[in-house]
Amino acid sequence: FHSLLRTFAILTFFAAAVTSQNCQHGLTANDVASNSRLDLTGSVALVTGGRSGLGYAITEALLQQGCRVVIASRNLSKNQQAVQDLKGAVPGADVSFMTFDLESFDSVRTLAADFVGNHTRLDYYFGNAGQGAFGAQPPTIDGYERIFQVNYVSQVLLLELLLPLLRRSEPGRVLLTASSTHSLACGSLRLSPEDQCWNDGSAVAKLPFDQAGGCSGRHL
Repeated sequence: FHSLLRTFAILTFFAAAVTSQNCQHGLTANDVASNSRLDLTGSVALVTGGRSGLGYAITEALLQQGCRVVIASRNLSKNQQAVQDLKGAVPGADVSFMTFDLESFDSVRTLAADFVGNHTRLDYYFGNAGQGAFGAQPPTIDGYERIFQVNYVSQVLLLELLLPLLRRSEPGRVLLTASSTHSLACGSLRLSPEDQCWNDGSAVAKLPFDQAGGCSGRHL
């Protein structure tokens, strides 16, 4: 996984909630898409964590612009409900779901293989799924601290597996959700579950995103 982590550090790594001095408060994803007059007919997007929250809003906005969207989250019944709701909100929406768990590398590999096997292109990848927790977290079946694997290492793996399809769909785009809560964590990565620095929950969940993002602009 060292090679995967190095690869991740040189990838384009964007935040889904873009901040700017000129941003208008109260804008929704649909507002941005509508104002941009986008026509995404024929495009394909994969949105992890697309069944609720920001991921759901992104998915709905993409569907409104004619994009075909696959949402991927770990809860089967909630995925089914989200797809049903999206089809009700956007008549004619081309939306489906896949179920996977970022706590398992095998599950990540299966998702990537199934997606690549069933789609000829991937224009937009939205890495929105993630977790936050307080206190020391147990290791996953793969041996990593749970939050670190879910929010960083599994993200690396999934993106690397999808890169060939993204490149064939040039210009493919990657957008990953980050958060300002990373600033509450320590200034460097410490992987031990017992480390007090990792007890700030969602703060450390976003710290790897921020640090990797600092590398991306120099390696495009």
